[in-house]
Amino acid sequence: MLIAAFGLSGDARSVFASMMAQNGSIAVNTEVVLAVDISASMTPDEQALQREGYVQALSSREFMQALKASGNGRISITYFEWANASDQKIIFPWRLIDGPEAAGAVAAELARALSTFLAHLHFGRVDVCTIAI
Repeated sequence: MLIAAFGLSGDARSVFASMMAQNGSIAVNTEVVLAVDISASMTPDEQALQREGYVQALSSREFMQALKASGNGRISITYFEWANASDQKIIFPWRLIDGPEAAGAVAAELARALSTFLAHLHFGRVDVCTIAI
């Protein structure tokens, strides 16, 4: 597998390096990278809606049916958020989803991040951070 990590630095680049190092240790049908935009062009409400959509998708009956129908019933998934090349945060590193329990755990991990996420508002040279609970 070849992945181009153009424009990525810091934590996001380490996600890809970790994936490449782990590649082949557990056979999965698909490797999913959720690279989610949280730049100032998105409102906190839009960011929350985006995250909630992923939580619901990972918890859905349709997702579990697709997982069961895939080659070996396993995927690996990671989720990181980015605003620019120097503002990136891994919400969860690589996780294996191989059934409803694992999917629920990953969805719960993302839901916890949803309840405490930082929305960055940039005013000139000052960054103002607010916590949405």
